[in-house]
Amino acid sequence: MNDKSILTSSVCAVIVTYHPGADLLQNIALLSRQLGAIVVVDNGSFGESDDRINELQVQTACTIIRNERNLGIAAALNIGFRLAIQRQYEWIVTFDQDSTVGEGFIEAMLEAARNSTGAGLICPTYLDRTSKAIMHMPKGPSGDPLTAMTSGSMYHCSTFLTAGPFDERLFIDSVDNEYCLRIRSMGMRIIQCDRAVLLHSLGKITFRQFFGRKLVATNHSAARCYYITRNRLFVLSQHPGDLPWLRFNVHQIFRELAAIILVEKNKAAKIWMMFKGAIDCVRGKWGPQVPL
Repeated sequence: MNDKSILTSSVCAVIVTYHPGADLLQNIALLSRQLGAIVVVDNGSFGESDDRINELQVQTACTIIRNERNLGIAAALNIGFRLAIQRQYEWIVTFDQDSTVGEGFIEAMLEAARNSTGAGLICPTYLDRTSKAIMHMPKGPSGDPLTAMTSGSMYHCSTFLTAGPFDERLFIDSVDNEYCLRIRSMGMRIIQCDRAVLLHSLGKITFRQFFGRKLVATNHSAARCYYITRNRLFVLSQHPGDLPWLRFNVHQIFRELAAIILVEKNKAAKIWMMFKGAIDCVRGKWGPQVPL
């Protein structure tokens, strides 16, 4: 076994699935060439999606954990992380079911980790699958990203043991942001690796021009608008002193509202669910309050 294979064998991928599409098998096949182990945590898929999980179990050496119902992204991540740590992997890298790694992804991420100090999390460069445009992460005064997406992020197991589990109250949306802000508040850095490229989908992105400015619409469902709003406000309330993150989110809220009003469909339903999400945040209503 050469040095590269020794390094990559110390990495375990944790992939959370929920009604995965037909590209799941190909995405995992690409990933399996680059690392030592893959744990798939399925959040209650059924029907045709369950058949894909069955096929995955036959065709690959993945460890598959099947939850009887959708426990949410945070709970599924915690299940996968605890198993990877129990099996004594040093690094854990997380992926969405529809993300695709580029060549040399894992080795580039490990090299970035070795060449940095104080890193709590390494994240890749994200390309939108549809437009092939780089998805820029918000950055702080130091030049480090303020947060990173769940998909493609790599953690040393000590990060999870120090910072604790993902917040299961959030269920879906802002789970990654909350964790990033938490580890940053503990003095850990988020490092972005330019050489590791991940193809990722963020909603059904469309672009429109208004008065010479590009308006990006994610076209999330009304239910997702509920969780995005509720959880975003909760995370902001937990880190009121993180001014760069506060400024970014104020701008983001106005941009998303403008996109919904000017571009997206089901405007009234989405705005109502955003209002409901804000109210439930104040009331402390967590978990799966709205069907997805």
